[in-house]
Amino acid sequence: MYIKFCTIFILIELLITFIFSFFNLIGLNSSISFIMLFISNLILFFIYGLINGKANEHKGFIEGIITSSILILILFIISLIFFIKSLSIYTIFYYLVLMISCVIGAIIGKNKKDNSTQLDKK
Repeated sequence: MYIKFCTIFILIELLITFIFSFFNLIGLNSSISFIMLFISNLILFFIYGLINGKANEHKGFIEGIITSSILILILFIISLIFFIKSLSIYTIFYYLVLMISCVIGAIIGKNKKDNSTQLDKK
């Protein structure tokens, strides 16, 4: 299950990165495109955590940490290979915010699943 979602995540992430890189090439301010990329990554991590929280039996917090750790590791490896970025406080903070977004999504997804199963039992 993780492999399926990870490949979908990688494809969506590459598409989003390509689109915002194209915006950079046509003259959009790089800080604006970075903010838009950051917001889209936050939403993508949140949705991914939400889906995994609904689909798995673990606690939402633990599922969010596992999911976000896998995704952040993938992003970190991609950024090292293609962009040759070093690890700094700024990138650690960036990945930490993405991790928090995924954990919140997984917690909400797990709670939505629990609420719907409780309503079905009544």
